[in-house]
Amino acid sequence: MNEKKSINVGLGAAVLIAAYVVLRVIMLLIVSMNALTAFELIATAAVAVIVFLKRKDLALIVTAVPAAMALLYLLRYSGRLFSFFELVAWCAIVFMQATQELPQLAKYQSLVKKFWFAPGALLVASAVLMFFWQLILVKFMMFGFTFFNLVFGVLLGAGVALLGLWIVSPEANLSADMLKSAAPAAAPADGTAAYAAAPAGAAAPAGDYTAEYANVGQTAAAVPNSVIYCGLVKHILLLLFTFGIWQLIWTYRVTAYLNRVKGAQYRNPTTKLLLCMFVPFYYIFWTYKTAQLTDQLAREKGLASDMATLCLILAIFVGIIPPILLQDKLNNIVAVEQGLVAPETPAAAYAPAAAPAAAPKNDLGVAEELKTYKELLDTGAITQEEYDAKKKQLLGL
Repeated sequence: MNEKKSINVGLGAAVLIAAYVVLRVIMLLIVSMNALTAFELIATAAVAVIVFLKRKDLALIVTAVPAAMALLYLLRYSGRLFSFFELVAWCAIVFMQATQELPQLAKYQSLVKKFWFAPGALLVASAVLMFFWQLILVKFMMFGFTFFNLVFGVLLGAGVALLGLWIVSPEANLSADMLKSAAPAAAPADGTAAYAAAPAGAAAPAGDYTAEYANVGQTAAAVPNSVIYCGLVKHILLLLFTFGIWQLIWTYRVTAYLNRVKGAQYRNPTTKLLLCMFVPFYYIFWTYKTAQLTDQLAREKGLASDMATLCLILAIFVGIIPPILLQDKLNNIVAVEQGLVAPETPAAAYAPAAAPAAAPKNDLGVAEELKTYKELLDTGAITQEEYDAKKKQLLGL
């Protein structure tokens, strides 16, 4: 009779965001606070309030305010890099909420349900990077100040991550089943719910795309066994907290793995890794080519994929997101290869299509065309060979 204690993700998001606001206010009262910062904190506190009150009807408008304040802050203090990441994160939150409310954006709901954590992860990553960057600049003379900035960033990032989960699944709880409950609406359609409750070692039903999320807490029997497979949560944590080491390992592994794409030019993993490490901006090009190869391999396995352009844009502005998107697609590819999930469509559907057969013409139309070409032949406009070829085409000989 042991009941697992859990709290609603909305409450967790509200508490973390409120804690961020309170601690930052205390810090700024000690140091200094300007009007723009005050309005920014008020806007952020408003988000915590509407989440605490479960007012999803106000979420789209209220979450847009911190995004606007982050933009103003960025314009006022152009050198503050964290403001840029705040702007991107809050804009992503606004987009996520818009997909839940606007029919025009409803087609993106499945993508949002899969990457609800991305805005928060971006904030945490930027806070960690800024912490070490500031330490280098001030030579540890202001360690306390930079440490508090790190705490603020992690608090806000964690709160925004839970806010994203609250948007896609308001009734989800902070428990061991958190990842499974992130997308409850999709479960009945593809059998994910049945699989999540199935005995350990049960095979994934056809069409179950989220086996890697639904398997949380189960045995590894249903988890793909591949050198390239890596659970998304583990992958993100490694990207955030290994200070670039996992990124290098991952780059090498993915480069080697994608050499299996049919017809693709061989890429030496060691060479590509060294180029990414020492040639400025080469990683952006590597990301684009890697996304192209991933798209091609996914289509070979019967999975829809068109990430190359998106990954290129994100690699320029938000470099941490493309590795997450690529790893997710690679996980799906491995799952299909090992029979844990069914492909979306037969791989043959992505093969180059044959030229469509000409629509059959009625007999009267064929006769009229033959008469026309015969007149052209008689006048010498076309040769006998051209007339015979056209006649065979029209008659289907």
